[in-house]
Amino acid sequence: RLRHEFDLMFEEENCVDMLMQLNGLGLLALIQPALTTIDHRPLTALIAAPEKMFGEFSVPDILSFKQTLGWILYLLNVSGNDMEAIIKRLAFPALLIKAVRGASFLNADFASFRNWKPSQWTVYLDEVPALVVYAVYLVKQESVLRDYLVEWRNIKPYTTGYNLQQRGLEPGPKFKEILTRLRAAWLDGEVQTEEEELIVLNSLLKMDGEK
Repeated sequence: RLRHEFDLMFEEENCVDMLMQLNGLGLLALIQPALTTIDHRPLTALIAAPEKMFGEFSVPDILSFKQTLGWILYLLNVSGNDMEAIIKRLAFPALLIKAVRGASFLNADFASFRNWKPSQWTVYLDEVPALVVYAVYLVKQESVLRDYLVEWRNIKPYTTGYNLQQRGLEPGPKFKEILTRLRAAWLDGEVQTEEEELIVLNSLLKMDGEK
């Protein structure tokens, strides 16, 4: 019930003022002391956030888009014991736990990833809910996050598992390794045509056959 009241606040345009007022009245401290030290600035991005800026985003069944995005932005600068205390006190559902943790990690560690190649970013961000990437983009306005949402996550090689079977490979971990390598080649600009992909594929198969 307590969490649902926060859900409803995230639907309001003045949600930041509402939360600050609750904090000033000492009510957040009564719910969970970790809530009293939250940096509210990321939450201002919620007010004008387009719901379909980069396509559809999946959210937990019990929450709306704005409610889910609100929680992600509200807890963006929270981590460690404070994050876990809030999650436990407000009984977050599993998908929301994954979202707020993922956003916190991405936001805090972003600088250490800055020199990554597109393929490295994509491998990492594929494991993060797209709405999390969107939330961090709203705050940081980093082009790599936009590129992932608009382009990189949709890039796939022409080669499929069926093609590899046709080339004599048995289904198994090697399939994923080869397809991941081909996708990385596209993401990092090593190949730009289907013919160039085939050259890389032949090289990978030759190397595998020589082992």
